[in-house]
Amino acid sequence: MVSRDHKGHYDVLHAAVFAEGRGGSLAMVEHLLNAGAPMTANQDGRYPLHLAFQTGAASLIPILREGLLQEGLLEAVEGKGAHEPTPLMLGIQTHKLNKDQLSEAAALTA
Repeated sequence: MVSRDHKGHYDVLHAAVFAEGRGGSLAMVEHLLNAGAPMTANQDGRYPLHLAFQTGAASLIPILREGLLQEGLLEAVEGKGAHEPTPLMLGIQTHKLNKDQLSEAAALTA
């Protein structure tokens, strides 16, 4: 757990996804998921999928969705009753993904 202001804020998977948006490695995120890194919300209630949309890491979106699906969390994160902002909302607000990427990345439930 990485801390901010002496409180647990996010975990290694969040850090790897954020690094991907800043020049990190898709291979590292895949490795962490394959090693069983859990899908958890950070202190702000955001999952790694939120960060992928926020940083424009389009290549990570499908594998993060699969990880959420495997843990039974996908509907809670992206479904109709999901806490806002949803990952897609962050993608739109931050302007890190172009319209084609947003269209491709948008969940069918959005």
